[in-house]
Amino acid sequence: AEEQRTSTNRRTKNQHQQRIKEAAEEQRTSDERTDERKEPDCVCG
Repeated sequence: AEEQRTSTNRRTKNQHQQRIKEAAEEQRTSDERTDERKEPDCVCG
């Protein structure tokens, strides 16, 4: 029973890390999108 609980925790931890990685990717993408949106303003200004 102990081993099963450990493996389950490990699996959950991996899923959590995967979710964090995906969230980080989305954040980076949105940041780049924001930068692109800002570029024209700087040029026009």
